[in-house]
Amino acid sequence: MPLVVLEVASASSSVNVSISQHDVAEDQMKEEERQRIAGIFPEFYVSYVWNAAPLSTKQKFELAWKSTTDPTTFALTGAIAGYEQARNNLRAYGQGTQGFAKRYGANYADSFTGIVIGSAFLPSLLHQDPRYFVKGTESFQSRALHAMAFPFITRGDNERTQPNFSVVLGTYASAELSNLYYPSSSQTHVTANNMLLGLGLDSVNGLLLEFVYPHLTPSAPRSIAANTQLVLREGTPVSLIVSEDLSLADVQQGKPVAFALLRDVKVGGVIVARAGSSASGEVDAIALMNNGSKTDRLPMQFLALQVGEVRVPLKASKKRTGEDEASYRPLNSAVAEARANKQIQIHAGILLTAYVASDISLRPVS
Repeated sequence: MPLVVLEVASASSSVNVSISQHDVAEDQMKEEERQRIAGIFPEFYVSYVWNAAPLSTKQKFELAWKSTTDPTTFALTGAIAGYEQARNNLRAYGQGTQGFAKRYGANYADSFTGIVIGSAFLPSLLHQDPRYFVKGTESFQSRALHAMAFPFITRGDNERTQPNFSVVLGTYASAELSNLYYPSSSQTHVTANNMLLGLGLDSVNGLLLEFVYPHLTPSAPRSIAANTQLVLREGTPVSLIVSEDLSLADVQQGKPVAFALLRDVKVGGVIVARAGSSASGEVDAIALMNNGSKTDRLPMQFLALQVGEVRVPLKASKKRTGEDEASYRPLNSAVAEARANKQIQIHAGILLTAYVASDISLRPVS
């Protein structure tokens, strides 16, 4: 059996934590930040993972900042302001550069306060999730009701369904604040009109998010039958994290190294292995102790990821099986020194990257 040696992130050698909910949420949020309708318009507040991990307060504000400072947001605000000026909407703002600037500022303020209050501040205060979760399956009626109810029903950080106070109160607060910068001639109606308009548009947008935008978003997972066999190709990277400490004595006794999958593994945007799936491998004790001067190498064998009932073999290189590849990769200096002193300690929390060893068929994760 050829030895497998994985590159270890040196900064993680002393971390004593296993995969956490925050890590999973962070990885899922980064995927969401890459979602763009037609490759242009941001779709950051949409999750295609139905059971996605809840966001922390910091992550909610990071997502709000990403949305409000995206170049497309500024461009769309300018287009709306230009359209309003061409139609001479809000006449009190006037025309010319000054009129355009006022319209631009008012539109951007609407967007900014709506996102920061309704998608960051209130969701953090009320422990609610600001994202729309695409249902994607079940009947058309069920999906339509789910989409249209989004402004009024949401998911809490405890993963339970609850009234969407964040959107309703956030829409009201944003509409009320708009009285500070909209012309005074129609302020008595601005709050009510803006709030009703905002909630109505959210319901319509929910239908688009559920039925239309997934087909226009290149990075969105595609609907696929549960019994479809997808081929996970050789060389696909797999991110792992060590689940428990392992000492030299454990290695000599043949105790396997336990890993957890750090990130979802996908085939064509479809998840075939969920973050948190278990993996394991054995350290070759004889090779470990007889490497001579190679005290910066850690040989492993029988490394594999368990996906349901399927065992996915892993290797250390992207190269195809049979090609010449380096059998060893450097470890961090702390581990190398410990091994030189015959005191190996593999710490929980060490991050590694392995690669699928051969093509294998898997079913989509439900």
